Amino acid sequence: MARINNRTKKTKSSKKSRVRHRQFLQDTKLSARREYVEKEEETTKKVEFLQAELKHEQLLYQELREEKKQERISMQNEQKGLLEERDRMWQKRVKERDEKWERCWKCREGEVREEDRKEKEKEKQNLLQDRVKLFADKRKVEFERDRLLERVEELEGELGDLKEKFLGYRS
Repeated sequence: MARINNRTKKTKSSKKSRVRHRQFLQDTKLSARREYVEKEEETTKKVEFLQAELKHEQLLYQELREEKKQERISMQNEQKGLLEERDRMWQKRVKERDEKWERCWKCREGEVREEDRKEKEKEKQNLLQDRVKLFADKRKVEFERDRLLERVEELEGELGDLKEKFLGYRS
């Protein structure tokens, strides 16, 4: 059993109202279709505009990339030039320094050799003096040893005399 929500409506709607309702539905469909077509046209225009803008921006970006690339290449070339110039300058300075050093060394070489010879001579003199001192000390030590040996012999002789005296006295 079907339940009727509206108890007042127990008959079919009239033909006129059905036509009006159909006309209303067609009008809403048409207006919805018109709105859809308008939105579609608007979105296609917007898409075309955005694509054109994107192409324009891509061209600008490509130009900027090329410009940056050229700038980077020119900077690299400039840096290479500066490096080469600095290298040439340093090589020149090093060469001048080496030449100056050689000139100075040739001038000082004689002085250095003379100083070295004097230093060696001084070392030889010091060695000779040390040898003389050692020899003198050795002589002193030998003289002292000889004197002490003589003293020991004297004391041994005195000891022998005393032993004879005492041993002879005891017997």
